[in-house]
Amino acid sequence: MLAAGVKQAIVRYDQPATTATAVFLAGGVAVCVAGLALLRYVLSTGPLSPRLAMAGGASATVIVGTAVSPEAQVVALTLILSAGIVYEARGWRRQRRTAAS
Repeated sequence: MLAAGVKQAIVRYDQPATTATAVFLAGGVAVCVAGLALLRYVLSTGPLSPRLAMAGGASATVIVGTAVSPEAQVVALTLILSAGIVYEARGWRRQRRTAAS
C-alpha cells in the first residue's frame, strides 16, 4: 500500500494529495507497524503500546497529505516513526538498567 501511495505522490508533486494517495501512504505505514506490534505480541518480545501509537499516528497523517502535500505527509510519517522508535529505545534501556540492578 505504501508503494502505491509513493508512486501517486511522485506524480502529483507539491500539490495536496488525493484522498486515495494519502490513505495509501498512511495505511501502508500503519499496517506495517501494526503488524510489527502483532508480532511482538505473539513472540512476547517487547511493549506494544509504542507501536500501536505509531500506527495510530500514521493513520492521522491522511489529514496532512490531503491538506498540504504528500511530501509533508511523508515528513510527518518519518517524524512519528522516529519519535516512536526513540521513545521505545529509551524505555527499553531504562527497563534493562532496572532489571540489572
